[in-house]
Amino acid sequence: MRKSLLKTALISSPLLAIYGITPLFSLYIIDFTYFIYTVIALTFIILFFWLINIFLIDFFQNNKQWKRYLFSFLIVALLSFALLYNLRDFRIRQNTESVLMYPMLLVIEINFLILIICNLIILKQKKESTELDLQKLKLNYLEAQKQVLIKQLQPHFLFNTLSTLKSLIRQNPTEAENYSVKLSDFLRYSIKSYSYDIVSLEDELKFTKDYIELQKVRFENAFSVSIDIPKTCLSYKIPVYALQSLVENAIKHNAFTLKKPLNIQIECIGVVLKVTNNKLAKRSQENTGTGLTNLNKRYQMITGKEILIEDTDQIFSIALNLITDENSNN
Repeated sequence: MRKSLLKTALISSPLLAIYGITPLFSLYIIDFTYFIYTVIALTFIILFFWLINIFLIDFFQNNKQWKRYLFSFLIVALLSFALLYNLRDFRIRQNTESVLMYPMLLVIEINFLILIICNLIILKQKKESTELDLQKLKLNYLEAQKQVLIKQLQPHFLFNTLSTLKSLIRQNPTEAENYSVKLSDFLRYSIKSYSYDIVSLEDELKFTKDYIELQKVRFENAFSVSIDIPKTCLSYKIPVYALQSLVENAIKHNAFTLKKPLNIQIECIGVVLKVTNNKLAKRSQENTGTGLTNLNKRYQMITGKEILIEDTDQIFSIALNLITDENSNN
């Protein structure tokens, strides 16, 4: 902040000096030569006022501001009287013997302007500091939401996949080996993406496909997934675990069987990613929708937008804008 104040002091001092002396010059009270000398002298005086106010800002810091204002005007007043004494032979009107009041009023007015500018700079610095703190809180919040998703993903999923793997080892060792490779890739991505907030749709889609393959081994033909994503969309960004969470949400909230399979459709239209499934609602809903709520909050924090939900008697659909250079909020 001190650098900003000093920079402003150097720039504004000559401007304030010209502002203060111009009325005398425009009224033909002083000539051009005296005008130039006076501007130079007043520039150094104003710069000195600036240094005084900067010192007072550092000295009082977070103390009551009225003390800083009081000391500032007291010092300026003393300097004004000293200036008046040195300029006691100068007269605004040549035919009067009155003491010149203009210099004192001028320096007080200029000091008042300096205080206003100082306060504006202080407020700007506080605003920037607050925005920085908010940005840190935002990042911490995003990280917390991501951790919630990870914790929701791991326990039940790992329990179910390990149970499936155990059964496969007994029944079909070859399939069990393929299953363990997919599970390894899935967990590797989970660990690798731990430190990211957004990833490419291509990476997230591969992660989701691994998840789908793992679930197909468990549910077999009780559900199907169709994917229609153009290559042009694969370079766009998406919050990490977002697509996988949407597919998991469809599986978790529907009671599907071989006779009544779950059909999930993943498609990308323009920059909009859409996940749609037919509704086969469970009789009792144990899940409160926390995962979807957290994902929505994360998406809103990253992009400034919300995911779009369409919920009818037949289908449940979620759409979100993929993150591009044009619509990125960061």
